[in-house]
Amino acid sequence: MKKNEFDDIVKNDMMLNDRRTDDGGYGGFALSPNYIGENKVIELDDVVLNKITNKLNVDNLKYLKSGEYGDAYNIGNDKILKLTTDRSEALESQKIKGKFNKHLADIYNVYEVNYTIAGVNKKIYAILLEYLDVDKDKFTNYIKNINEYFREKTDTIILDIIDDYHFNRNVYNNEYKEHVEEFLELNNEESRFLEDFLNIIDELKKNNMNTADYVNMGNLGYKKNGKLGYFDFGYGDENGKIKNIININERKLSYMDGSQAVQVKDKCKLGGLGNNSAACNQGDISNITLTNLKEDSEYIDGYTGCLMLKLNIPKWNKIISGVNKKDIYIKPYDDSYGLEEDPHVTIKYGISDVIKPDEIFEFINKYIDGEVKLQLTGIGIFQNEDFDVVKFNVESKELRNLNELINNNFDYRDTYSDYNPHITIAYLKSGTGEKYVREFDTPINISGSNLKYSNQNNEIDETYDV
Repeated sequence: MKKNEFDDIVKNDMMLNDRRTDDGGYGGFALSPNYIGENKVIELDDVVLNKITNKLNVDNLKYLKSGEYGDAYNIGNDKILKLTTDRSEALESQKIKGKFNKHLADIYNVYEVNYTIAGVNKKIYAILLEYLDVDKDKFTNYIKNINEYFREKTDTIILDIIDDYHFNRNVYNNEYKEHVEEFLELNNEESRFLEDFLNIIDELKKNNMNTADYVNMGNLGYKKNGKLGYFDFGYGDENGKIKNIININERKLSYMDGSQAVQVKDKCKLGGLGNNSAACNQGDISNITLTNLKEDSEYIDGYTGCLMLKLNIPKWNKIISGVNKKDIYIKPYDDSYGLEEDPHVTIKYGISDVIKPDEIFEFINKYIDGEVKLQLTGIGIFQNEDFDVVKFNVESKELRNLNELINNNFDYRDTYSDYNPHITIAYLKSGTGEKYVREFDTPINISGSNLKYSNQNNEIDETYDV
């Protein structure tokens, strides 16, 4: 970008950036002016908000501002609570959780929060971070002065130089490094600001962070150490998992009212004809029968404990990538649908909330000798009006024994009697799942040793290696 374009960009309090505007504070979140002010973006009732703050041990909650993707609160002790729908910011923040950073806001914790409002499942992210002292006007003036210098020296605006410093260091070294070093030797306010700015980029690269929204002056502030720092790590990585989860919503079921399971007829199953299996056309719908599933769509209050076996399935990402993207069921603002990124099989749902994870793990450990073994016998689906659930059919004597042991030794409630172990692959648009159904000629053997116990009412989410 050349200097004759600059004046069209730096105006109306926009920070050298023709793509996004700024709210000048912790509301950030890549704002447009329509989202700036006192109107909260995330729909939370008092019950849900209180549960979130109780889980985070937050007593003092003062609303600050809102952005396009969420809301910011001052919680005292130089800390900020951000509630956002921006998954990328949560993932980027998680990369530096617990680290001491010279030029990035310290991140104290990151949570995925699942909750329900008016029967609708929602997902947001809670980020606890260091408070930075924002001075947008001062920072914008620094940038304008720095830009005048480099317009004369290089015929290029500072934003492009910074961009090359971050993403194309060879170009920076060949074309701009010498001029930047000369400017830093001036040792004035602007030069110290630019030096800190470049240090922010160095610290991002050191932590493998891909966010680059530091060009928004509202996302910069002074840390307690006096150094310029950067917060609001949006526009970064989209892939990965949030490690800490708060579940305070109703259970989302694979089985819905009126759902049906797809079963391959016995004559087509492996071993269905003694030692031989019939040659069946796996795409022939006549070889499939539908059976009703027995499960209520509401969980039973006080009985939300869920014991699962997490699985490390080789090439899982390759497996789910085989699903046609046009078939995938997506629900706006709720990424719990779509492709299943965390393969697992449920051992028992409906355990009393009174029971603690340690009780479950200690009991189960007596009956597990090493890894739990299971077989994948084919691919089936659950169907309802909204979507199809494509899943691996699972056979496992060990899983069934564990399910029975829980039933016989712990207080539980459920509304269905049959245990149907399965591994969800993806949520697909209604009517698109049938073409994926097939029975394997030879079962696939896998195993797992990592148990996960969650309890929605008491917000428990713990894992245990057997």
